Amino acid sequence: MACIQRDMVGALYKDFADIHNNTIEVQGCLDNVNSLEIIIEITGRSSINYPVMSRGIQDNVYMHNVTLENWQSCQVPIETYEISMVKNYEKIQKQVLHKMNTQQSDSNSAAVNQPAVFIGNLHIKTAPADTFLDVRGWGKGVVTINQYNIGRYWSTVGPQQTLYIPSEFLHKGTNLIMFYEFEGATTACTAASCTAKFTNIPIFDY
Repeated sequence: MACIQRDMVGALYKDFADIHNNTIEVQGCLDNVNSLEIIIEITGRSSINYPVMSRGIQDNVYMHNVTLENWQSCQVPIETYEISMVKNYEKIQKQVLHKMNTQQSDSNSAAVNQPAVFIGNLHIKTAPADTFLDVRGWGKGVVTINQYNIGRYWSTVGPQQTLYIPSEFLHKGTNLIMFYEFEGATTACTAASCTAKFTNIPIFDY
């Protein structure tokens, strides 16, 4: 997916019906300098060995037939052992937790419509049990809880609408939830806050 000035302008998803579409229409450019960000997510390969199911950027990136060069690339840490390796991670975590505990919020109407990381707390008063996270209202992404990667979600496509969370990943008290949202959570979030729901049954939307 591509973002201009941090605003999402489009995404490409490779499937059998549209495997050769490599173009995104870009709007919202400024007159002078523009910031273009491309987010690449590797989600696996075809189970029937389709020969052209390649991953990542395979060639140059062009805009108006001009090759864009001098890219800066970085990895978004999602695996459990990688998250704590982020520069200033503990400092950032303390700042976020302080804002949540004092009812402050960095959410805004633009953020819910674009790729972002959403952070929240789950408060458990008794011994935790196995549960399911209901991702309906979110878009596409990955969820971690207490730094455990519990899986991918894509509620706008389905059919799976819940992610299983074993009780061993939870503890009594405050649990930290992080949504790595790639499309935008326009239903689950407002300009003020976001909502995550839990259920005791799996949900599928066929």
